[in-house]
Amino acid sequence: MNKTRAWLQRIDDVERRLSALAHPIEGLTSPDPKTQELWEDGQVWGHLSEFVDFWIPQVQKVIDNYSGDPVPFGRDPADTRKADSLEAGKTTPPEVSWARLQDDLVRLRQFVASLDNRALVVRGLHRTIGVMDMDAMMKVFLVGHLEEHAEQLESLG
Repeated sequence: MNKTRAWLQRIDDVERRLSALAHPIEGLTSPDPKTQELWEDGQVWGHLSEFVDFWIPQVQKVIDNYSGDPVPFGRDPADTRKADSLEAGKTTPPEVSWARLQDDLVRLRQFVASLDNRALVVRGLHRTIGVMDMDAMMKVFLVGHLEEHAEQLESLG
């Protein structure tokens, strides 16, 4: 199975998992492995409904500008979208966030399906993580990130 097909299969799998979790769930998540933050279900959904739409253009920027040297990408430290989405998620029903995420998953599938051999070998330069290949970008910011948050929600159930 090639990389894009594998990523598309993982998107399908995580979509099924998230669909089953698109309802209010009481409690706090396990600590985030990176930040040690504990989130309510709505905060997870708020973040889920924000980050795919943010990261696809960031990875596309790497693809569009790659000419052998890693291309800088990522969030500007002043960008408040993530924090805003976490706060908004506290009052937004999970079903509403899920509906938005479903639209983002359509775009993510289209993006992944469009990746050609050239796109698969690009390297980006994230300001805190460093040089990342396409596999790492998909794991950390898109497909793998969706799976991490599905696990967080599942831990609440």
